[in-house]
Amino acid sequence: MSEKPDYYEVLGVPRDATPEQIKKAFRKLALKYHPDRNPDPEAEEKFKLINEAYQVLSDPEKRSLYDRFGHAGIDPSFSASQGGPGFTVDFEDLFGDLFDLFGFRSKASSRRPRPRRGEDVYMELEISFEESVFGTDKKIKVPYRQKCEACNGTGAKDQNSIKTCDSCNGRGVIRTYRIEGFTQIIQESTCPKCKGKGFVITEPCPVCKGTGYETKRQIIDVKIPAGIEDGELLHIPERGKPGTLGGPPGDLYLHIKVKPHEKFKRDGLDILSEEIIDFPTAALGGEILVDTIWGKEKLKIPAGTQPNTIFTLKKKGVEKKSRWGKIKGDHYVTVTIEVPKKLNKKQKQIIEQLREALNEK
Repeated sequence: MSEKPDYYEVLGVPRDATPEQIKKAFRKLALKYHPDRNPDPEAEEKFKLINEAYQVLSDPEKRSLYDRFGHAGIDPSFSASQGGPGFTVDFEDLFGDLFDLFGFRSKASSRRPRPRRGEDVYMELEISFEESVFGTDKKIKVPYRQKCEACNGTGAKDQNSIKTCDSCNGRGVIRTYRIEGFTQIIQESTCPKCKGKGFVITEPCPVCKGTGYETKRQIIDVKIPAGIEDGELLHIPERGKPGTLGGPPGDLYLHIKVKPHEKFKRDGLDILSEEIIDFPTAALGGEILVDTIWGKEKLKIPAGTQPNTIFTLKKKGVEKKSRWGKIKGDHYVTVTIEVPKKLNKKQKQIIEQLREALNEK
């Protein structure tokens, strides 16, 4: 079995990276390697590895175990093989050979696989510019593999149909022993009969045919928060793939894609737009009406305004909730001066007079 890569290297972050750095790196890589966006055959496996790394490094407890013990620290069986505070000692693992030797093992004490959490699901959701600014409620169809209600995800007709594997006595592995000199070598391999589960199903569930799942398509309500940005991940708990052996489902992550607006652009919480003014307004000054996401606003143009001058409309940008309360960006308006392409005789005369007047010393 090939050694798993370092999760910090997978996300391209240092080992002392902050949660914000980890989240930012994950978003960037997830968008790059998402199978819907990247046709490369290896992109899907890369995407799964990126998600796996993020699930560990974004969880303080898992990250602490990973930093201390590496991949072994986040293995589901890790807590059963460590002593000390915070760990459960499985005496059957510690003294299993002695139990076998003296015949103390019973079927009731045989270890069975633990329930496992389902995988997370990633989808893309496209929303309008206005919806990203003000928030909205969406109904989306989600392909949902639901835990079979008839068997509670076990895949068995009933509890009596789940039997401890008699080949491995519920351990999920087969042990072989050999003696080399004064050393006893113990080797373990996955039990071929139960495929490492530790149990076999004698009668499968008639509803799911032993899979433990029912595939359905659900319409779910999703609340899009105000101020969400293009490329953000919206987290919806327990809407991912179902767990195994009665474990909890994974989560759903929606990659938000915001449609471009015909007039506005966004930079964080700020809105950017352009307005065209005529030469007399730029030269003499005046007042124009400007479109903002909050409606029309008056903008005063001072005399002598130059092309590409940027004006600021305070607190007319995007509003978003934060840990400090609501914060709001600004609206920046860049003005360009329109030069007429066609002039009649009278207009030309007036402009010529203006030029002569401007050139007088």
